[in-house]
Amino acid sequence: GNPKGVAISHEGVMNTLVDMKKRFALDENEGVLGLSALNFDLSIFDIFGSIYMGGFLSLVKDPRNAEEINHMLEQFPITIWNSVPAIMKLFLESLPVDYRNTEINHIFLSGDWIGTDLPAKLADVAPNSELTALGGATEGSIWSNYYQVKLPVPKEWVSIPYGTPLDGQLYRVVDQRGRDCPDWVPGELWIGGIGVAK
Repeated sequence: GNPKGVAISHEGVMNTLVDMKKRFALDENEGVLGLSALNFDLSIFDIFGSIYMGGFLSLVKDPRNAEEINHMLEQFPITIWNSVPAIMKLFLESLPVDYRNTEINHIFLSGDWIGTDLPAKLADVAPNSELTALGGATEGSIWSNYYQVKLPVPKEWVSIPYGTPLDGQLYRVVDQRGRDCPDWVPGELWIGGIGVAK
């Protein structure tokens, strides 16, 4: 499709950053691995989240280059991985069987479907990390929901659940007339709250 631009307020972005910092106890000791293009909304967390936490950001030139990513992980004490699942999957496929990274504490994946096989693979590769699935439209100030993934992933799941709203964000599942659907009844997802684009 065609690229789109959305007008996000400073208040909306700060709401997301404040929630993430508080929820995950992020501080000045964090190192973020910048894997997203600067015109992609995940980079907002990379850049402004690093500044807000007081930590640092290491930008990767080519997120498909596993050798470059490995070099960054070896050179800098990276504690946060923030990317789409496809970049993580590419990285995992390039690793030797015995690879381990004990520095990464937080893995934030968003922007696409997260397969149910990924959490167990990540637990082997980055044993000190917590995997959090984040979601929401670009129009929701980066993310508007989160789900902390715990092992084992139930066998009946076909994907990681969409999650719970972040602070200041609202979710409704509605029918064709805009009425709230009962639990477990499919409908259309409406996102509201501070993060919604102007």
